[in-house]
Amino acid sequence: TIEHKKLSVMNKLNNNLFIKAWPNDIAAILHYVIYKNFDKMFLKVITDTEILNVYVGSTSRKQRGDDAAIYYNNLNEFVDPPNLLMIKLGMHNCKNSAIAGAVHLAIKTRILSGYVWLLSDKSEPFGPGSRSYSEPLWNLINSSEFEHIDIPSIDRPDSFTATNPTRHVELKTSDTEMQKKITDENDGLEDEKPKNSSLDMFGAGVKKKKKYHND
Repeated sequence: TIEHKKLSVMNKLNNNLFIKAWPNDIAAILHYVIYKNFDKMFLKVITDTEILNVYVGSTSRKQRGDDAAIYYNNLNEFVDPPNLLMIKLGMHNCKNSAIAGAVHLAIKTRILSGYVWLLSDKSEPFGPGSRSYSEPLWNLINSSEFEHIDIPSIDRPDSFTATNPTRHVELKTSDTEMQKKITDENDGLEDEKPKNSSLDMFGAGVKKKKKYHND
């Protein structure tokens, strides 16, 4: 929406941010950032659950096999490449003693090499009581490393959809990871998400396969 586009956060791509917003406002913000910078930057959205999976080795080449299209052997491989990394906190709901340390390590590793946005859903705010919470991480978030931004309530339906005459982009924040589907109504092309990956990666340097549909 126009209101989302005017938010100051849109001009803070080169900052470490802790963003508190309602789910649909988070989706709208990320949609606009991705749309405006798709051909300029490598953007990546992940969750604390995915960080845990990498940390315990579930995504390693050994686990996924030599033929796996995407694998991560360690957290550094997972969080280092993009120009801007966005982490959705508070997504993991199962008790796990390793997740707090894994998330803290991932964020510390990331800020040494690039910028990160930490996203906190106002419907279930990240903080004491969250599965991935730890006091060292909370201290880091509240240090001078991060600017805190509280987004006012703008759009709070269950899903956010934006359209223009030729393209359709849909983001549903109820999923464990952001879903992105683009269809071109003019030539019948449909982008295909990378196989064997639960991650959403967008931006320069990522080539997508296309399927051609015969009329």
